[in-house]
Amino acid sequence: MVLADERADAVFRVERIAEAAITDEPADRPDDFRLADEWDRIVNEVEQELTGYLSLVTIINILVGVGAAIIAWFAGLPNIAVWAVLAFVLNYIPYIGPLIMNVALFAVGVITFPSLGEALIAPVFFVTMTTLEGHFITPAIVGRRLTLNPLNVFLALVFWTWLWGPVGAFLAVPLLITALVALRHLYPKAEVSLPE
Repeated sequence: MVLADERADAVFRVERIAEAAITDEPADRPDDFRLADEWDRIVNEVEQELTGYLSLVTIINILVGVGAAIIAWFAGLPNIAVWAVLAFVLNYIPYIGPLIMNVALFAVGVITFPSLGEALIAPVFFVTMTTLEGHFITPAIVGRRLTLNPLNVFLALVFWTWLWGPVGAFLAVPLLITALVALRHLYPKAEVSLPE
């Protein structure tokens, strides 16, 4: 019963925040100003979190693109710039992007080189690089600013890809960040204090 009351209160708060933000009429109740301020805080925090996340991930993806170009050059693959841009763009999609890149590297390697060993050079180095980046470098850098549960990222990726296809895959993490910020404001954690 308590959970239902909390949900009803949260729905009411969302409705009041949206109403206060949309209407042009002056606030007739003191709590309308508080709700409008809360709406502004949510929007500002979403903007800060998304800007921070996307700027850090963009810098990391540029480095992944440079690394992919070096790997493609070292392995002897054609069109080094294409590999750099493809790695940069696909690395925005967690899990799936690097997988697509590895399949593409392997496919072009099989077509380009006469032996399977030569065809595997680029994918093996790229898997090593993206594993280090995905498991150690990105979590260490982005984790200082924002903590995302990998299961939540995976579920968001699956859901938004299912719903919107490739566009949903690109938007999955930003939408997850937006939802987490909104939930943090709608369901604030109570201060925990030790008994005296």
